[in-house]
Amino acid sequence: MFACICRAVTCDEVTTAIDSGAGTVRAVAKATGASTRCGTCRDRIKSMITDRHEACPRVSAPNSLQSVMVWGCAETNGPLSS
Repeated sequence: MFACICRAVTCDEVTTAIDSGAGTVRAVAKATGASTRCGTCRDRIKSMITDRHEACPRVSAPNSLQSVMVWGCAETNGPLSS
């Protein structure tokens, strides 16, 4: 399914961008090109960001990387154990 029809960006591409750290519509647009033409998909992308963050909360990185936060979703879209 397309998240952005104008730019032919799929929901999977948006989810991958979100999982890679894109936490705003602007960041998703930079990563994928979505929402950079007409903007109709912006609300959908905002919802996808919110839904993804709720489904996959951030988890702390190991002690040596305490300043780094990572999204807790594996390829199966389930939360990682901490």
